[in-house]
Amino acid sequence: MSKDSGGSDRLTPSDAQQLLSSVPSRPRRKFKAFDHLMTVAVIAASFAAGQLALSGYGWLSIAPAIIAFLCAQHWFAARQRRVNEPRFRGARIILAIFTVWLLQPTWRNLVHQETAPWPDSLILSGLAPLLWLGYYLFLLIRR
Repeated sequence: MSKDSGGSDRLTPSDAQQLLSSVPSRPRRKFKAFDHLMTVAVIAASFAAGQLALSGYGWLSIAPAIIAFLCAQHWFAARQRRVNEPRFRGARIILAIFTVWLLQPTWRNLVHQETAPWPDSLILSGLAPLLWLGYYLFLLIRR
């Protein structure tokens, strides 16, 4: 810093640059291979659960539905424990909607013995995986 004729300290451009470079950069959220694998597991298991349920195998769809639900909950809890991870207020709503859309085909098959023809079953069983993929892409874009 240099002193001007009035005796006050003036900040020179080199001093300003040095001050700016001493400020640490904002930590970024990092997505690791674990995050990508868990997302693929959630999407695959939830789609398999929906396809099994809409094909008439309601009892067999319970296992992939539980796997998808547990993977989603575990992934979300692991993300929340990380440093500098934002606390999304809407994330619990996303998890609730995902759970409802995940379990709806299984419930409808077990209670009402409802099935869906093949092209319609792709859409109906793809709601939960599509929601999870959209949520994950939203997180990737926001980082």
